[in-house]
Amino acid sequence: MLMLAFMLLESLSAQEIKVETLITKRSDGTSENYRKMTVSGVYNGKDLYIRNSFGGNGIGYCVTQVNVNKNITTDEINATVFRVNLELHKLKLNEKFTLEVFYKDKCGTPDGILMLNPGSIKQKDPTGNNVLVLEGKSFDQNLMVVNPRSSKGVYGIRSVTVNGKKVEGIEKDVFEIQLYNLGIKYEEKIKIEFKYENDCDPFIINPEVINY
Repeated sequence: MLMLAFMLLESLSAQEIKVETLITKRSDGTSENYRKMTVSGVYNGKDLYIRNSFGGNGIGYCVTQVNVNKNITTDEINATVFRVNLELHKLKLNEKFTLEVFYKDKCGTPDGILMLNPGSIKQKDPTGNNVLVLEGKSFDQNLMVVNPRSSKGVYGIRSVTVNGKKVEGIEKDVFEIQLYNLGIKYEEKIKIEFKYENDCDPFIINPEVINY
């Protein structure tokens, strides 16, 4: 019989994300570590997309279970990228909810999995002046971002800064944040700030390049 026990609170961010280490005890006396990421979100009529790592030994995928308000989802999680279909959970617009993602320890990144569109479950700013902040390290790779168009047909991401430096050339369907060209050194800590209109939350194609 397996038993999961809460062991350690590892991190808490401004976006109300926390990661816990769980220990799995088997009947034969052996054990294995897992993790649980808990995210507090707001339903905006959108789905959440998650990049899924491979297991520590390169076999199978990292994520083992996803819950929405303690209910196990039926989404297909055995994929490199999978969708959490929030519409199936009968959430009302602007309703707060809790997402729990269970995954194996040592799965490629410090937190094992990465959200590709975290802005989709953030509370909207009534004025339309939304801000999304990503933090990580530079590993001399370019970050690729999808820039949605607003209802007016213009690009919804208004500005991007990295450690206070403005990123140019973002008026594209997909643009690159070239950290090296911004003078960001290898393994330097970075803070990327996106300002965008309602319903135009950035979609990060390869968040793993700043989240090793």
